[in-house]
Amino acid sequence: MGAPFPRLLLSVFLDELAYRAWHIELADEPRRNTSHHVWGYASLPVLLSPRADHG
Repeated sequence: MGAPFPRLLLSVFLDELAYRAWHIELADEPRRNTSHHVWGYASLPVLLSPRADHG
C-alpha cells in the first residue's frame, strides 16, 4: 500500500479531530526530533476541549 494509505488515515484522523474539538491549545513546549534524518516532533502535548454537541 505504501505511503498513500497512512497519509489518508492521518487526513481522516485530523478531519475528525477538527470536527470534534472545539479548542486545541499547546499544553507544554513541543520537543523536536533530535534526528538529522527525520524532521518532526518527538512530543507535541496539547489540550483538547470537546464541542458541546459531541461531549
